[in-house]
Amino acid sequence: GWAIALFFTVCMALRLARFNVMSIDTELPAWKQGFSTGVPAPMGGFLAFYPIIFQHAFPGIPLSQSTGCYAFFMLLASSLMVSRIQTFTLKKVVIAPSLVLPFLLILFTIVGLLYSYPWHMLTFIGVIYIALIPVSAIHFKKREQIWESEEEKNSGEDL
Repeated sequence: GWAIALFFTVCMALRLARFNVMSIDTELPAWKQGFSTGVPAPMGGFLAFYPIIFQHAFPGIPLSQSTGCYAFFMLLASSLMVSRIQTFTLKKVVIAPSLVLPFLLILFTIVGLLYSYPWHMLTFIGVIYIALIPVSAIHFKKREQIWESEEEKNSGEDL
């Protein structure tokens, strides 16, 4: 148990160090600012606690109570934090004025459901986040290919 906790702590420190180093890089294209390299540290902590959240949401399922499940999620969260997988970030999201009202309606609904059914909603949020990891990686690759082809096209025109 302690070795896994130490591994998680080291991965968290490495993730935060990477964030600090990458935050001073001013030469990133604007489209890359919508992505984060690896799972952000707060979400890594959430994923590490996910079996506990799941256990509270569904107490009758014995898998969530096994130490192997806890170890698996700690190692998964640790690995995702230091991975080079690109994940979506909400730092630079701009909501169009026409979408503010629907966004607020959805946000208040989620907050109300979190208040009424906290463990089930946290379980749902975790499932959605884990499902979005491969989607964000695929989206990043597509955006990167488009950007590289535009760079090649622009460098070819300069000659």
